[in-house]
Parts: sequence; C-alpha cells; structure tokens
Amino acid sequence: MNRSVPVSLISLLGVFLIGCSKVDSEDIKTSGIYTEAGATAEDDNTLVFVRMRTGRPLDADTIILSPGDQLSASMSGNTIGLFRTDSDAYQGTFTDATGGSEVKITLSRQDDPDASDSVVTLPNQFTISAPDAGEIFNSGENITVVWSPAEPLNMVKVTYHIDCRIYDDRGLPSGANFGRGYTVVDSGTHTALINDVLNAFGNQDELIEGEPCRFEVSVTRTNEGTLDPALTKGGYIRARREKNVLVTVVP
Repeated sequence: MNRSVPVSLISLLGVFLIGCSKVDSEDIKTSGIYTEAGATAEDDNTLVFVRMRTGRPLDADTIILSPGDQLSASMSGNTIGLFRTDSDAYQGTFTDATGGSEVKITLSRQDDPDASDSVVTLPNQFTISAPDAGEIFNSGENITVVWSPAEPLNMVKVTYHIDCRIYDDRGLPSGANFGRGYTVVDSGTHTALINDVLNAFGNQDELIEGEPCRFEVSVTRTNEGTLDPALTKGGYIRARREKNVLVTVVP
C-alpha cells in the first residue's frame, strides 16, 4: 500500500493562495462562502485558522469579516476568537494539543444563518525514535524512520526533504531544495533509499560530491473533518500533527 507522491513545498494547511480581490462578508450569503479551515497540533498548542473565499482558488475573491460577523473556535471547553492576519486569514491558538480533542469552528452571522458546526479531531501524539538527530547517511544507503505509537488502520505521510549545494551556470556553488513524499500505512516504520530522494532533484551531477546536505525527515498525520451543512459552497476542515528530525546526507 505504498504510494509515492511528489513533495509540495507548500504546507498542507498553513499556506493559502490569495484571491483576486477582497469582499465584505455582509455581501456574501453563508451558503456562498467557500471555507478553508484547519488545526495544526504541536507539542503544547494548537493553531486554528480559517480562510474564506467566494469560490475555489485561484480565481476567487477573499472574504473579510464585516462588523457583526465573527469567527471563533472551541476545544476542550475553551473558546477563543480568531483574529485577522496580514494574509487575510483568521487564526487563534489554544494552549492544548491533546490527541483526540475535537476542534469546532463557528462563523456567527449578523444577517444570515450561522455556521456553527464545522468540526475536526486532532491526530494522536507520536514520537520519532529513528533516525537520530544529526545522524550521517551516504548516497546508496537506506534510511529507516521509526515512530510510535503506530495506527495501522490509518494512513500517514512520510516526507524526505533535502537541502544541498549545487553548481550554478558559472560553476559557483548555489543551493537546491527538493524532496519526496510517501503516503503509507501508519505502521510505525518506513524505509527509503537515499538515492531515490536524490533522484527527485533530477540531475545528481550538479550536486557537490562530498558536500554534506541538510536532510529533514517528516512524519505527518492528517484528519479530515466535516464542514457545517450551511457552508454549501464547499471547502474543507483538516487537522494535522507533524514530527521532524534533521540528519545529514553526503552525496
């Protein structure tokens, strides 16, 4: 049940594309709001965020809350208001990241029906026990990631991201970021060939032989939630938890 997928340098939930322009929420019905919402669980806190649009990106307008409309989030008996960020999303932080906690996001409307039942559950905690931070690997070797506890009824994404020096067109050292991700059964272990990750760059001849590369291994659990039925325009609500370890690879 291994499936190799390209790695996107855009975070699953944390980065959004900006719409063509901005509109006030008072001019949009609740049923006309396309919602991108999520929760990112860290060790001790959970970041909740929402972006509202008039439709799917890339060609949709961004919706800004008008006076009288509000966004809030609730988790484990606590409720917080979400504030507008410089990128016109809305976010807030809980000082809790307990796995299995339900996060509920509420859009309160002054002149239209509320959407108060968008919910998602935080993925469970886990730790990475291998490889060790700072461990050194050479091209041609395997790298095995071990995490626990496993959840073999679910899927997980294991990502290998590498930052190497390369030669530019003038023969001078430059930089390159690339990687590869695998969506696999959450068995608690995954093994990859270092060369498979290096091959994602496409031309290993440009890598500087013997020059150490920064190599980040990530394991990400993601839960899909359900949007309030009033948000008929669509969108998603997701929760994720990610663990990382940094090692070194020598091409």
